[in-house]
Amino acid sequence: MKKILFLSLSIFLSVTIISCAKKDDSSSSSSSSDANSSTDNTDTSNSDNICQTEGSTSRNVSLVVTPTLSRHSEQTGRVLYVDKSALSQYQRDDYLMMDPYSSNYFFCGNIGGGMKGVPDNCDEVDLGDSGPILGSEFTQEAWIWSEKTTWPWHREIMGASYNPSGKSYQRPPTITYNYDTHIRYGFGTGSSQIQFIVKGVVTPRAWNHIAVTFDGTTMRLFVNGEQVHSSQAAAGMTPISEPVRYIGENFQGKIDEVRMWSVARTQDEIQANMNKTLVGNETGLVAYYPMDVNNNWEIIDKTENANHVKITDAEILSRFISDNSSCTNGPDGTTSCPFPTIRSALDNVTGGDHIYIRQGRYTELLNKWQLNRSYETQGPKIVIEAYPNEEVIIDGTVALNNNSSNWVQDSLELDNGTTINIYKTVINFDNISREIMTPVDNITQVFVNGRYMIPAMPRNFKNPTDPTTGNPRNPEPGTVWADWGRSPIRYPEDDNGSWGPSRKWYMPAQLENLDFPEEWAFDSGNKTLYLYASDNYTPTSTNVRVRVRDRFLIFTHSDNIEFKNIHFFAGSFFFYNSSYITFEDSKFSFNSDMGLRSNKAVFGTNMTVRNSIFEYINDGQGWDTSRSIYPTMENVLFRYNDWFMGSALYATVGRNYRSNKGSPNFFRGDSHWRYVTIENSKTAGIGAGYGSLVEYARFENLYEGCDCSGIQRNAAATKFSTTRYTWIINAPYINGMRFDSDCSGTNGDINNVVSIGNRRGFRLKGDYHDVYHVTAYDNTKMDISLPDYKYCGLNGQGSFETGNWNSNLKNSIAEGSLECYSHACYARDDVSGNYTRNRSFHNLDSSGIWFGRAMSVDKWGTPNSTKPWADPHFEMVAPWIQSRARSDSFLLDTFGGIPWDSSIQNYDFRPKKGSYLIDSGVIIPGINDGKDEKVFLENEKPGVVKCPRSDTEDSTIFNHPSLYTGQNRKYVGSAPDIGAYEYGDTVYWIPGFRYPHPSVPIPNDGAEDVPIDYSLVWNYPYKKDYSNTKATVTVSGPGVNRTEEFQYPHNVLFQAFEPGGTYNWSVTVDNVSGGNWSFKVSDKVYPLNDRSVDITDNTSLIPYQINNLEVSNNKISFLRFDIPSSITSSHKIKLNLVLDGESTIKDSALDFDGTNDYVVANGVTSSLNSSTGLPFTVSAWANPDTTTKGAIFAFHKSGSNLNLLYYALDGSTKKFYHYDPNNSDTESTNTFEPGQWHHIVVVVDSSGNGKLFVNGGQEGTWSNGTNSSVNRFSIGQEWDGTAKASDFFDGKIDEVAVWNVALDAADVTALYNSGNGLKASADSGNYDNSGDLIGYWKFNDGTGSTLTDSTSNSNNGTLKNMDSSDWVTSGFNLIGGIAIHKYDQLGWGENPDNKNIGIIDHSLGATIATLTSLDNGTTAWDNGTAVSLNNGTTLSIDLTDKITSYGEEYSIAIRVLETTDKVTFYSKEKQLTDGVGGFAPLKSVWPNISFE
Repeated sequence: MKKILFLSLSIFLSVTIISCAKKDDSSSSSSSSDANSSTDNTDTSNSDNICQTEGSTSRNVSLVVTPTLSRHSEQTGRVLYVDKSALSQYQRDDYLMMDPYSSNYFFCGNIGGGMKGVPDNCDEVDLGDSGPILGSEFTQEAWIWSEKTTWPWHREIMGASYNPSGKSYQRPPTITYNYDTHIRYGFGTGSSQIQFIVKGVVTPRAWNHIAVTFDGTTMRLFVNGEQVHSSQAAAGMTPISEPVRYIGENFQGKIDEVRMWSVARTQDEIQANMNKTLVGNETGLVAYYPMDVNNNWEIIDKTENANHVKITDAEILSRFISDNSSCTNGPDGTTSCPFPTIRSALDNVTGGDHIYIRQGRYTELLNKWQLNRSYETQGPKIVIEAYPNEEVIIDGTVALNNNSSNWVQDSLELDNGTTINIYKTVINFDNISREIMTPVDNITQVFVNGRYMIPAMPRNFKNPTDPTTGNPRNPEPGTVWADWGRSPIRYPEDDNGSWGPSRKWYMPAQLENLDFPEEWAFDSGNKTLYLYASDNYTPTSTNVRVRVRDRFLIFTHSDNIEFKNIHFFAGSFFFYNSSYITFEDSKFSFNSDMGLRSNKAVFGTNMTVRNSIFEYINDGQGWDTSRSIYPTMENVLFRYNDWFMGSALYATVGRNYRSNKGSPNFFRGDSHWRYVTIENSKTAGIGAGYGSLVEYARFENLYEGCDCSGIQRNAAATKFSTTRYTWIINAPYINGMRFDSDCSGTNGDINNVVSIGNRRGFRLKGDYHDVYHVTAYDNTKMDISLPDYKYCGLNGQGSFETGNWNSNLKNSIAEGSLECYSHACYARDDVSGNYTRNRSFHNLDSSGIWFGRAMSVDKWGTPNSTKPWADPHFEMVAPWIQSRARSDSFLLDTFGGIPWDSSIQNYDFRPKKGSYLIDSGVIIPGINDGKDEKVFLENEKPGVVKCPRSDTEDSTIFNHPSLYTGQNRKYVGSAPDIGAYEYGDTVYWIPGFRYPHPSVPIPNDGAEDVPIDYSLVWNYPYKKDYSNTKATVTVSGPGVNRTEEFQYPHNVLFQAFEPGGTYNWSVTVDNVSGGNWSFKVSDKVYPLNDRSVDITDNTSLIPYQINNLEVSNNKISFLRFDIPSSITSSHKIKLNLVLDGESTIKDSALDFDGTNDYVVANGVTSSLNSSTGLPFTVSAWANPDTTTKGAIFAFHKSGSNLNLLYYALDGSTKKFYHYDPNNSDTESTNTFEPGQWHHIVVVVDSSGNGKLFVNGGQEGTWSNGTNSSVNRFSIGQEWDGTAKASDFFDGKIDEVAVWNVALDAADVTALYNSGNGLKASADSGNYDNSGDLIGYWKFNDGTGSTLTDSTSNSNNGTLKNMDSSDWVTSGFNLIGGIAIHKYDQLGWGENPDNKNIGIIDHSLGATIATLTSLDNGTTAWDNGTAVSLNNGTTLSIDLTDKITSYGEEYSIAIRVLETTDKVTFYSKEKQLTDGVGGFAPLKSVWPNISFE
């Protein structure tokens, strides 16, 4: 292609003539009078230089050269345009691109090289032994364009190897580009060399024509057709008879039109032809490479020698020329003459330029070295940005069009004999290689209509790019998220721990595994692509793209470059020793896949990713930086990444410091992670880096299963780190947050972090950590762990020491597992001064620690020694709940029901009004007092060096300063709250990626059952600067039509809503709306507090969570409500209480038919003495019908009865009998009428002495009883090996209990006096050890085939030959009744203060209503309304006339009218299984006040 030159330049020429003799064995040098020469090192002051400078001359030459090349001259501060659609307006001329990158995208040579890097042989063209041998006359020509770089000094244009065997005198004619502006040329003769260095004759980053001629006497150098140097120093010399073998060795830039002649061309001939394309048969032309390529991807020698040669690593690219009068000089970056490729723009860009790329897919390889280099110094930036409102894709794929493929249909028989219809095409890689100007012969990804196709694997699953409907607790079936497969790339075939008989190793995309829709396979042998298409994604000649590049963006030693609003698709990037690189407003998708490299940056400083998305990145890290200081990830979303288990892929920052730890030159370059979300991925979270700050980050739904974490910090990364305002949610197979190493780190700061639903919440090894306001629950193994192991002292070099004693833990929530060796978890003895580990409520309360185990009691009020613990869920408004993430089948199996109408999670972790969490924390300066404390680190944290940071941030008591003034907000109320959030605050921080619009509405869009008195919350859109940012909130619905303006960061709108109303609301920021959201409000309020109190005790109550409210002698139940201000006199107000079955009002029993009905509960026998089966006590209520003999309960072994209690009607005898083999029958002294309920107790002590009690009185005794080897316990049946009618009881049975102790008479009396509303471990009687109770069946199931054991032993009974019709009402009633009173104390609760309900005045106010027992056995309210008292009965009391003030508290108290009565109601803490199996609230039975 014709090259036109219009160049005017003035050049200083400095010529150095150097001669060298052949070096002898003694390393001496000699000079030749007729041959001046030099070694390759032009630094002649080097003592190792064997060449001496003979002399130098300089001259000032003025050149006016015409015409000029169409290359753009350098300017700064320009706006340049790239538009691929402009390709049609240009002609292309190919050139050879030489850079320091291999075809595998590696930087060649020494990648370190200090700040520079040292390229080595990588890109080159080897002409081989067939290269031309130039004799006593020759000409060498080429067009060159060299990068302006600092290294290497010598860049060969053509000639021999850089230094052939160390013998430069053996070089054939060689031309070298030196020091950006110099040309060195000459040759060796075999015994000496002639060489000239001509300085200042070429212009970097511009096209220069270089020609060297030798006519046997004079050597001449021509630049752009003009002679710039000549010498006769080589007269009479002949070049060594060696081929000119290499083109471009070590060259950095472009080479074109390489010509070698066996004649000396004249200046006129050079000028006449240098801008023309030759034919190849010109006289004397022995090698001609215009950089055209053939199908073998060889550059073509157009001479008759046809010495076509392979390219090693170099690329063939194009420069663009135009005949258009408006673009005479080709593309110049203007709108009329835009650059058609990004690469051509980068070749012309300088610091300060702004490149706008017009829309389209750019399948380019962008390799740059020392672009805008400033050596870790901030300077003028090069901005590369998509044109506004246009989509720009830097693309690693190419289209399979008619030039490269032809799809045909075919069939494929699978191993199981099934035949499937597939598509296949043979790919023309020659055409693809020409299209992308790079030789390729393989593909790594396939897309149809933009949709990812799956490389064929043995495992079949739905397309992983489809949004999943599941989560790690309930993964969507048939997806990668439900699959535990491993990567065949990361886990090789010989990894026996990963592969075996049940999991075969494989290579992806093999035809043998093509058996599922949207899978593809590729046969590299016949270049055939196979696709099992789905219905909606059928391949055509226009809709298929295949990935042909691995990395497509490789910048080394390049600085101050910004990429904006670009989609990086199906290719990855690599930056080395590059600083002040920014990606902003961009998307990264499919960057890596099996066997491909992931995104990576090494060395450099201030690498920033801002407001960007990383998605569908498989088997590789979305982001990885190493040894790069001050990296920042701000507002970044990682989603749907990695589809294999066990790869432990993090987004990472590693070794972000300089020098060696302990060195006086050591300093760290803190990494910042802000507004980062990693969600719905099989990855881990982040490796945050040394001294890192992680704030407002969100990690949710991480499926990975490995020894890894949501936030992982080894010892180095722990030190001086900060984690704050962050959520880590639902990563069940990894840790939430971890400090971990063999010798773990120190001085890690954590505040306001929620870690829930993970394998562990917080696993914090080391010491001197500050952990404040963290919330941890629903974690599988541990909520908060501050262990004492894996700590080696402050320097991390000593022997193991006790860790975490000096760590602080305050104002935090742990549900049931707290491993704490901090002094905060120890109590100090006032006398001895010794510390004892103490996790009791009162000790932990002093540090503001809410520990569910310390606030957990069983159903009888006894502190629990085993699960379930108290649930922090009850203490918060609407938190995330692990059980809500479960499948319906799991919920039904675990809880027997589904606790909620919607599976949509809530994220309101604020304390609920009335919660103990409110005002129960301690003040921590700088964290919750609203002040920015500035206390020097070395005064506060042992082991901190005197200069703890190298940047200019203030040293404070914390490792990082606040993001903005007031970030750490002042508490509301009398003291800080416990947990991550503060009740009543006007700022509710929402972590994670911030979208371009307001988002994350709380309550969720479409939410139901929203509290009447609530506050709406939202998240602001992302902005780099929130100064003067305002949000406008509009809410409309019944009784509300409100518009409010909020100043950032305030985002809480308080509002009381109409009960049962539906509301719409929206948030607008900077005229951008988050859309319209809606929610439906509940029609009721639940108690702020409810608690039964023994008014004779006068002891401050611990805020235990108890699932019922007992009303009995001396026990009064108190309920505190908050009446919303939205209530008016037009509302009908009702108090609703649900009977829970613990009352003397019993609703259900089992009716046994006397034929074959019975219950078996064998499990209870395992809790008896293993050899004797003694002692034991069995208690039951029975109501026999008028039939023959029938067993009430019995212990058995191997076909015989050991202890049998039965009732028999024998004539006038109506007695209860006890039988054992040693005593036969022991009958009751008295008779007892059928058709009535009777309380029967059998007691046998460890000596075999037995007693029979009926209705509280002793009725019989025996001795020498036995119960050995018992293995069966039945209710309603005796068993002696042969079933008969007399075995089975006919009548009703209720309330059966078994103890592994012998109760005394007082115990039995207490049981009877409590009625059959048995509290089998009540405070009455002499037994208070609930551990002795090994089985307790209350018969309150009411339906089904299971008789539930109410102890923690889960010795459930199974109904035999019975169904739901056998469940009956037992028919008891109150003796007196209950009274409901107004309670006038305000602000009471369960906090340990003077308002505690246990010690506050219990005087009752006016009576609101009474429920009394009538003579006819019924009950009725004082207004005459009859009530049927059964388990689950709702008692509704009209309070419309009682509650006349709104927006205020209203408390009630409930008492019994007769001391022998006992009534229990469900409390606001009632659950389906009361915590067994997880949190499952049963709100339908909670006390409430409803509004109609």
